[in-house]
Amino acid sequence: MEVFDHLLDLPIAPTTMLFYINKSTLKKLGPKLAPIFVKYCELMAALISMDSKVSEAKNEIIASARMKFYNPTEAEKDLWYSPAKTVIDEWVKRSAPYGKQIVEIVEKARKSPKKNFIDY
Repeated sequence: MEVFDHLLDLPIAPTTMLFYINKSTLKKLGPKLAPIFVKYCELMAALISMDSKVSEAKNEIIASARMKFYNPTEAEKDLWYSPAKTVIDEWVKRSAPYGKQIVEIVEKARKSPKKNFIDY
């Protein structure tokens, strides 16, 4: 819980300043999902700041979520790194319950007139 409490006051992606997370948003996400959300907002901000396409950023976020939180086998890693879209889609279906949710939240924030805050 200490790590989660610390996250409540952290701006994310401080080098790009693209996103800040509102405390109420993190509390709604809870201690399991909030750190994941912070990590992938940082990643999304970094990728966008490097002029990546949003679709590329989505794939990176989902890949990172999978590798960090689902501890795939070597065979699964080989499948994931394959460029085949069908393999990526299968990975998303099988092992990332939060990946799509995080991407949706981040995309919604990017389209929001309140560009500096994610507050739902």
